Amino acid sequence: MTLNSQMEGALDERVIRASANIGSSVTLREKSANMRVKVVGLSDPFTAIRMGSGKGKLNHSPSLKDGPRKKICDYLLIAQIDGADHAIFVELKKSLGSKGTPEEQLLRSRSLLEYLLTVCNDDLGSKVSRPRISYVLVYEEIKLNKLSLRPDPNGKIDEIPYKSINIKRFQGTELELADLV
Repeated sequence: MTLNSQMEGALDERVIRASANIGSSVTLREKSANMRVKVVGLSDPFTAIRMGSGKGKLNHSPSLKDGPRKKICDYLLIAQIDGADHAIFVELKKSLGSKGTPEEQLLRSRSLLEYLLTVCNDDLGSKVSRPRISYVLVYEEIKLNKLSLRPDPNGKIDEIPYKSINIKRFQGTELELADLV
């Protein structure tokens, strides 16, 4: 049983944005920013989980106090690539340089993956494979006057450390799954 099928079996179908086949694509949307990013070159299996507040999204317990600890990223992508499981947290932002703390949102999302892995372990009564974790920020545009940031041909801007994680930053509206891991 794959990590994808375990996650899909544990989650309400409303939070699963896409379950796709090899080579296909999925469009990730952030309605409040009117933003769309197409992820192409999907692996098989692949699952996109919608995260955030609101109906049909995976979120922290409502018992947590409001504030930064409740802010999480937009998507959790689960993929198996070359036999290895990957969990990719994705935060979509309209522009680099806009207000907000997207790095903190990515960091605060980790505990939801830990929770899901525990649920899957409890369901199966055995150890669920531990995925490799990636953190990704995707910007539609770069609006910084002081810095000259230019993405590479794949859209990658750079990789930055933030507290205990490393975050890959991309610009674009279409990205390869393999570049995100």
